[in-house]
Amino acid sequence: MQILQLLGALIFLLFGLALRKGKLLFLIAGNNNARKPYNQQSKLAGRYVGIIMYGAAIALLLVYLVPNLPDSFWIFITIFFILFMIGITYLFYKNSNLRK
Repeated sequence: MQILQLLGALIFLLFGLALRKGKLLFLIAGNNNARKPYNQQSKLAGRYVGIIMYGAAIALLLVYLVPNLPDSFWIFITIFFILFMIGITYLFYKNSNLRK
């Protein structure tokens, strides 16, 4: 069972790596410009979503490898992840062509 759990974290890491390198950008929801050749906005979205995938992989590894973490740690991780997502969304909005 632990092999399947580690495989799930590995899949997140591989998707994160592929998105950060500019591959598989058509899998990002709402990324309507994801046609080859990819433009800068699609590549930027891939970089940000790749970072989110890395965070998900780290969270999965923590769940599977350290099962007895206190509840306060999980509350901190949840708040951090929400703030991280808001920050990534703000950075993407700031660097995109949506502002006019």
